Amino acid sequence: LCIIEASVSFKWFNVPTRESIRKHPAFFVPCFVLFATILTVSLCCESLLRRFPKIAISIFMVIVSLMLTSVSAYTDSYIIKLALAMCMGCTLFIIAFSLQTKVDISSRIGYLFITLTCSLMFGITFLISTSMILIPVPIMILCYFLALLFMLYLFLGFQSLMKKRKQEVAPDEYVFAALQIFLE
Repeated sequence: LCIIEASVSFKWFNVPTRESIRKHPAFFVPCFVLFATILTVSLCCESLLRRFPKIAISIFMVIVSLMLTSVSAYTDSYIIKLALAMCMGCTLFIIAFSLQTKVDISSRIGYLFITLTCSLMFGITFLISTSMILIPVPIMILCYFLALLFMLYLFLGFQSLMKKRKQEVAPDEYVFAALQIFLE
C-alpha cells in the first residue's frame, strides 16, 4: 500500500505528469487491460503464483499502482489518497493487533475491531484533512465507508484463507498467502 500511495502522490504533486496522463487517454486503457489480464491469470493459474510468488506480487503491485495513478489523474485524488491512507492505517492496526494478542481476528471481535479501527482512522484523517486541506464532509464520509468496505472485504478474505484457524499457513507459503490477500 505504501508503494501505491507513493505512486498516487507522485502524480498529485507533479502537475505535468497529471496533465500528460489526462491529455493521453491511451495510458488508462492499457493499464486497465493489463490489470484485468494479470488478475485473471493470477486467479486461474494458481500453480504459477506458487512457483514465483515474489515476482507475481511485485508485478501486481506495479500494475495496481499504474492503474490507480491513471484513474486518479481523471478524478480529484483527495478521495483516493484519503481512502488509501485510511486503509493503510487500518491494515497496520490489524497487523499489530494480530501479532500482539491471542484473540482470533476471525471472530466477532474482528468485526468490532475493524469497525473501531476504521472509525479511529476516519477521525484522525478528518481532523488532519479539514485543518490543512478544505475537503467537503460528504467526501470524507464517502472515504470512511469505502475504507470500511475494503477492510471488511479484506477481513473476509483473510478469514476464508485461514478457514477459522483450522488451517495454518506453512512458513514457505507466507508470500503466497500475502499475495492472495493482496489480490482480494
